[in-house]
Amino acid sequence: MQYSIYYYYGLLIVFGVVAYMIVVDKNVAAYIVLIGKIIKLKISRFWFWLKFYPRLRFDTFWLKLKSKKALNAMKSKQS
Repeated sequence: MQYSIYYYYGLLIVFGVVAYMIVVDKNVAAYIVLIGKIIKLKISRFWFWLKFYPRLRFDTFWLKLKSKKALNAMKSKQS
């Protein structure tokens, strides 16, 4: 039980220091907003790959196959 008090005091100190830095320097606030956007982007990218990856694998294979066929057709027309 005693350790939880130290944990909460530690979190209070960390957030207090961050809040002080935001008040003192506005660039810190912009940096924290950008870090939040990066984290949100990584989570949404992970969710996208988790949800659609099997379909994308097939589509990638199909796209490469069609591209090779089109490339061979263009090469044969040039010759």
